[in-house]
Amino acid sequence: LPYSKIDIPSFYYAKQICDTIVMPAAKFGGKVHGGIDVQLPVRLYEANLVLDTSATIRDNINLILETMNQADLVWSGGKFKLKLEYPTSAAAEDALVDASHFFTEDDIIRQSVTRNYPNAQERYNQVTVRFQNESENFKDDSITWPKTFSPVHSTYLSEDNGQPMKTEISTPGITNPYIAQAKAEYMVRFSRSVFHIELTLNKKALTLEPGDYFKLSSPNLGINNENFIAEEVEV
Repeated sequence: LPYSKIDIPSFYYAKQICDTIVMPAAKFGGKVHGGIDVQLPVRLYEANLVLDTSATIRDNINLILETMNQADLVWSGGKFKLKLEYPTSAAAEDALVDASHFFTEDDIIRQSVTRNYPNAQERYNQVTVRFQNESENFKDDSITWPKTFSPVHSTYLSEDNGQPMKTEISTPGITNPYIAQAKAEYMVRFSRSVFHIELTLNKKALTLEPGDYFKLSSPNLGINNENFIAEEVEV
């Protein structure tokens, strides 16, 4: 693709997020690290995988996107834009909401409004991530979060009436055990806090893109000044 079709600043911004140091020093081993234990920083996201040139470009892109949380490649203004955010506080999340993306009851066109919570197949109290561990010379490995019968696990089990709600995923691009554990934790926490709404808004919403944060207040829906992320947008 020519550079004119790529929103370069959005990719640079995403690179800075991926390079965020989440652990200043962690233990690594294996041949890839010289065969000795070393202390290295852990970045937020890494992709360590082989891309098949016979696969479609989109399939390869999706493999890379799956190593990150809430990463979207969108077509906007005649360019491909990479949407990736990582707010670490409520204030940081609020700062991601554009001034034109505040919606109230007056902006809702009442054709239909649906509000869906994750069902038992989408809500987890434990997730296992299978990956090829670079510290073990890329042997098949797995990490589970939270650990069975840990305080967090026991709390979640209690909230779920003692029902184990587990899932396992494979992550081709993740070879770092710390990032694998973070992926498992993210999936558990996200599944327990998220809910989806589908609604029709007036023309103020025309500038919303997938991946954009927006704020919604609707007493009738029981939503009070909460932040959402646009997953799909349709005119």
